[in-house]
Amino acid sequence: MLVTSVTTAVCFYSNTLFFMLVVREFGVFMGTVVLMNYFHVMTILPSAMLVSDMYLVPLWKRLGSYCSEVRWRKQSGSG
Repeated sequence: MLVTSVTTAVCFYSNTLFFMLVVREFGVFMGTVVLMNYFHVMTILPSAMLVSDMYLVPLWKRLGSYCSEVRWRKQSGSG
């Protein structure tokens, strides 16, 4: 993943050698976007997955069991 991100960024940065200003600015912008995307994928994605596994999955399991219990009570007429 590092190699593909770096080569893509280098290809976009090579547009800075073009004579049109718009193409040069686009190359700088997109090269920076590719590198920032790699940085975010390597840092934020693993931490977001960890937070999801530690906090959100147990919460959804508890919420799911609570909702099914409430639905069962409504259907049986005891709630």
